[in-house]
Amino acid sequence: MDDLWDNISKLSAVCRKAAEQLPGEEFTSAVACPRVATADTCRRRSTPTRGVDDGGMTDTELEAEAIKSGTGVSALITNSRGEYLLHLRDNIEGICWPGYWTPVGGRPEPGESPADTVAREVAEETGLIIPLKEFTTVQQRNAARLGKGPIAVYTGHWDGDAHALPLTEGIMLHWFPVSVLPRLRVPPWCREAIALHQNARTNLPVSEGTRP
Repeated sequence: MDDLWDNISKLSAVCRKAAEQLPGEEFTSAVACPRVATADTCRRRSTPTRGVDDGGMTDTELEAEAIKSGTGVSALITNSRGEYLLHLRDNIEGICWPGYWTPVGGRPEPGESPADTVAREVAEETGLIIPLKEFTTVQQRNAARLGKGPIAVYTGHWDGDAHALPLTEGIMLHWFPVSVLPRLRVPPWCREAIALHQNARTNLPVSEGTRP
């Protein structure tokens, strides 16, 4: 556990250094001493994550709005230690989930299938070209500034140094064990996807349980 907190402290220093290179932008480090809550994180923790700013829409109306918005994609990439590769997003206006840790993902281009989209996003954002398998779909029901609509979730496996990947957007990539996720700023849909993935792994036969 001491090694874990040492790593988090090092990550915090890297995040602060990155913040200094973003003049005029407010930067919130998701790993800067998880024991200390900033005013921003306190506000977000006290705000419901479901049904926020939904205008009182019914579930049917929310579903229709999600379909109209299009389906995003996300890649749950794990290593042999069972850790998840998460991406610290820029904390800037105009993007979904600013300042949050999320799996790598994005939105499809016109005419692009979800499978092609997730492969492209992973390659563009990390340089990785790995097999990705369709896993599940989760729903976002949040304020519009955070993100709405369904997310098609894919799984993949890779062992390597996350910090050595050629990051093309956002702040950093890092491996996290499940036990640390409650201390991070992670979207509700991401927590749901990881919980489903953990449950699926638990229910696999022993001979298959070592891979996602």
